[in-house]
Amino acid sequence: STLQEKKAFQRVPQNLKKQWQQALLSPLSPKGVRARCGTIISGLVQGNGPPMRVVAAQLEQLAVHSKVPDEAVLAVVFQQFLASFIAPPGSSTVVFSLRAFQNAVALPGMLKDLEDVALPVQVLEEEERLAWRQKLWSTAAQLTKRTWPEAAEKLITGEDFSAAEVFSGGEEGPGSMVRSLAYQGCLSDGSLLVFRLLQWWNHVVTKNPEKAAASTKKKKTEALCTCLVEFEEADTSMHQSSLELCQTIMDLEEGKSGLSARQKNAVCSLPLSLSLVMLDESAPANAREVLGELLKILEHVVEVAQGPKPKKKIAEALAAFAPVAAELYVADSLAMIREACKMTWRELAFYAADETLTGLCSSVCGKAAANEDEPEVEEDEDMEDDDEDDDPDGTKKAVFDKAIAAMKERNQAAAQAGDEDDEDDVTTLDHSGVLSELLDDGGGALMNSFAASSLEGATNEPSKKKKLTKRQQKLRLQQDELVRRLREADLVESFLMRCGAKRDASLAMVEELQMALVNLNHKVKLNKEEAGDEKEGEGEKKGAKKATKGDTTLRGLEETLSQRVHKMLSRLMRSSSRASSVQILAGRSSPEDWAAKARALCERGQSAKVNGSGSQVLEVSASYLYFLCAAHRAAVELQDGSEHTTGQGWQLAEELLPQLLTEWSGKKECDNWCQAALKAFSVRVPQVLLKLPWANAIQGASKAFAQRSQLVFLYTHVLRPLPPETTNKADVATQMAFADSCAKLCAELLNSTVEPVEGAAASSAAQRQKLRREVLHTLKSIYKLRQKSDGLPADVSTAIADAVTGLRDSLPNQQRRGEVYNLTVHLLRLVRPQVNQPKRDRSTSRQRPKHGDEQPQPGDGEEAAEAPAKKRKGGEEAAEAPAKKRKGRGGSISRSPSLHPQSPASKPNPAPLKEKRRKAKKS
Repeated sequence: STLQEKKAFQRVPQNLKKQWQQALLSPLSPKGVRARCGTIISGLVQGNGPPMRVVAAQLEQLAVHSKVPDEAVLAVVFQQFLASFIAPPGSSTVVFSLRAFQNAVALPGMLKDLEDVALPVQVLEEEERLAWRQKLWSTAAQLTKRTWPEAAEKLITGEDFSAAEVFSGGEEGPGSMVRSLAYQGCLSDGSLLVFRLLQWWNHVVTKNPEKAAASTKKKKTEALCTCLVEFEEADTSMHQSSLELCQTIMDLEEGKSGLSARQKNAVCSLPLSLSLVMLDESAPANAREVLGELLKILEHVVEVAQGPKPKKKIAEALAAFAPVAAELYVADSLAMIREACKMTWRELAFYAADETLTGLCSSVCGKAAANEDEPEVEEDEDMEDDDEDDDPDGTKKAVFDKAIAAMKERNQAAAQAGDEDDEDDVTTLDHSGVLSELLDDGGGALMNSFAASSLEGATNEPSKKKKLTKRQQKLRLQQDELVRRLREADLVESFLMRCGAKRDASLAMVEELQMALVNLNHKVKLNKEEAGDEKEGEGEKKGAKKATKGDTTLRGLEETLSQRVHKMLSRLMRSSSRASSVQILAGRSSPEDWAAKARALCERGQSAKVNGSGSQVLEVSASYLYFLCAAHRAAVELQDGSEHTTGQGWQLAEELLPQLLTEWSGKKECDNWCQAALKAFSVRVPQVLLKLPWANAIQGASKAFAQRSQLVFLYTHVLRPLPPETTNKADVATQMAFADSCAKLCAELLNSTVEPVEGAAASSAAQRQKLRREVLHTLKSIYKLRQKSDGLPADVSTAIADAVTGLRDSLPNQQRRGEVYNLTVHLLRLVRPQVNQPKRDRSTSRQRPKHGDEQPQPGDGEEAAEAPAKKRKGGEEAAEAPAKKRKGRGGSISRSPSLHPQSPASKPNPAPLKEKRRKAKKS
């Protein structure tokens, strides 16, 4: 309040003011929020507070504070309602007690040691009331979709909040620690905010208010406050019926009635919100009809819940809420109504009929819109309508003529008055003259006349509205259709995420959404190509058609819908691919049905339309293929009564994946889909990929790029993810056998790059060099996988050593650097010890001999016998190595792989140097 009284703060922009207020309010405690709320409301009663607009903004920020108590929320919302729709009995301000209302409706009230809050009813202007109404609907919408701090604290601790305690959760409050949606828009006692707000409405129009006097004694007035919105008797009756029926439902016992607390709130939220929104002019046009229908459903629910065996009959009664909630949510309505519809749909969509669910899914996919006949519009008229013919009925021309006539009359009157006697004063201006006259400072009268005449046509009356062209009407309809589909996508996602595993219709919906995602992404891709062509043709062709603003908006909505469906399916596939979810869904269909769906998906994935739709479509489709194979495996287990280990029982995957691996290099434009499908399995069950014929596929590749991409996939997504140590001996044997086969393949590929074979995939020198790099990376991954085993077999190690040595020797001096050469040196250090040295018994401990005690091992040959002699020479050969390297840029250290850079043989012997130093000290 001190900051707001400063004159400098009043000159701060509005957005920065809001940020300052939020920063100052965020550290407040529950007591501080309650005290600040009381101070602002008392300022309204006394009439000495800040302007009304500032008060409304501050109260809204307090109502959505992270630590606001229930009393403060009720005080703010009740005050907003009074300032929006309630008028005092006279011209003076009256007040209502919040504590008296809580006692009247049996609501857990504030503590006795806290001061009561008096809410004023003032005489306001219509503009001020409109501002308060906007704040009321905005605050109610925000409170409806969040868990209040006291309700969250009760859910966390299990105890009611008292004023002496502090909320948990730090600065963000306890609401940040709760992920449940059960108490959104509810007080700590579980009652809905909209229910308490309707009770407050009845309270202020039926109870006598108190006079807002300066003295402590307050006297009640005899007159009653009135509602500014006049209702008919039927509307008032529906309002009272909704309150009574919802009160009856809230009083039902949870176990016996068949309704849980969440279902009770969902059943009551929608009719109560409709009853409240009827006060505003922006309420849906069919609000009365929908409210009457909901009241009939509520009566049936009450009758079933109070009758015998309610749990068996309650499902049929609750099924009627879902279509009504979906219809209201999709239509244009207030945010408060939309949040109530979302709550009702989230809790009761499980009981919806299959026709309702499949209809929503078909509408999201665009099948309903595709079946409708689109109006035919001529293309030549389209461009003229958007650019030139913007005055079809001649309204602008009439306004222009009227402005010219007014200017002529003014000039004639001035001439008659004697200002100027020349007859040239009254002139007929052309278009450029009129424009200069309008923009001139002296032409204010003409400008005012033109503006006033144009504003006369800008009315909301249908007869005076500007007519839209056929093309504009078509674009408007398409945009509204896409907005409706986006809202329907929210409902479909809510149902699939909560009830997808419990309803059979969800499987067909997922398959339909997957095919729709392909079509949507394909259309978005075409739109981008068309937009790129239009942008390139702007400077070349003067008569080329340009994309209008309506076209750009329509393309943006289509891309948003595509992203929305992709996000929905990605979340759904992540949750459905878990083992627990697969076990539940596997029993919905037979193994034959799962296999048929997977085969059909593989056929669709090989098409050019799917491969060219982008990585998002391929990722979702591949995840869906894994889900179908996992469901087939689980269905077979349920049918046979058996249980498989992690890498067993994937008969369907073992049938489809080899086909994809073959099509990777054989079929045109199929590599993206094959790679995405194999990657989906490598992340979850890499053991399945070990059984695929990788060697035949890579050797039989007809394209060099496909061969390299398969090698990259092999060492990136197959070899690297495999664990080096596993407890299962069968898995270890499978992994080692797969690594040996890959090593043999790499040796053959390296030999083919040194001596090219006719008809091989890699023919040019650049392609052979790229293939060498990928093969060497694959060998590196193989040795990393077998680093804790006995190593590769002797014949495989010999073949690799020969191949790598041949590759290194074949490289010219100019290429003895870079990635390929370094990989060859690294691999030779790994493979030569396995080739030259016999395997030693790992059970016996080995001790490193001390310096000077090295003895030649039997069977090591002349090199081993000469090792001590070389060391006694003082490391002459090691000292000669840098000199040899300086002679030529391509020179290198001895090619013998036994000379490791860190081995003792490659370092100078420090013993002679120490002897010379000792003799020098003695002398």
